[in-house]
Amino acid sequence: MALRFGMKSDVGKKRTNNEDSYRIIIDRGIFVIADGMGGHRGGEVASSIAVRIICEQLQEITERIEENDIREALFAANKRIFETALKDPSLFRMGTTAIVTVIQNHEALIGHVGDSRVYRLIRGELERITTDHSLVFQLVSEGKLTEAEAKDHPNRNALLRAIGVDRSVDVDCIVLEELGDRLLMCTDGLTEMVDDTVIRTILDTTDDPQDACNELVDTANENGGIDNTTVIVIAP
Repeated sequence: MALRFGMKSDVGKKRTNNEDSYRIIIDRGIFVIADGMGGHRGGEVASSIAVRIICEQLQEITERIEENDIREALFAANKRIFETALKDPSLFRMGTTAIVTVIQNHEALIGHVGDSRVYRLIRGELERITTDHSLVFQLVSEGKLTEAEAKDHPNRNALLRAIGVDRSVDVDCIVLEELGDRLLMCTDGLTEMVDDTVIRTILDTTDDPQDACNELVDTANENGGIDNTTVIVIAP
């Protein structure tokens, strides 16, 4: 199937380096974003390793990519990052979020770890497809925090899962049998700066996926741009 897409990655207004990494392999319908953490060097190293290993693993598959293939690719990235950090003390405890979307035959397979997100715009409504693997999201789901309180919580960036921090990691996989009108993949540089209602409006009113990416990142920066922001918009 023919896909239109756009992407943009920006350092933001407060950071001096971009710890986000991404890759698109359009002929296989593979889209990957990783948001690194672990200091000035560690975050960049972790996210770049994750994207490279995930794509290498998935490109080796000659038939249809399945859910377990995505899991195995994320497991392989976790192993490589963890082992790399063991060999270099300056990279100790580095890690990264990761989201992988593979589009085949009008459906999407999604694998993710961390708090980078996938959204779907369908019939004018914006749906958050992924669940943040974060402390504040767990507290919200348990009814101990409201969504509004979570946005200002001092531990809002604390992750419960990340690629490469521990020897093993749990991976969530989701199958979307209906792609909707737009899919959005993004790091938390977008979602911390831009409300879901604004994201919905931009996706719903902007025809060109690249224009939508540009507007999303520009809006994040206009609102403070406290982090790196990476977005991919896919229009089936």
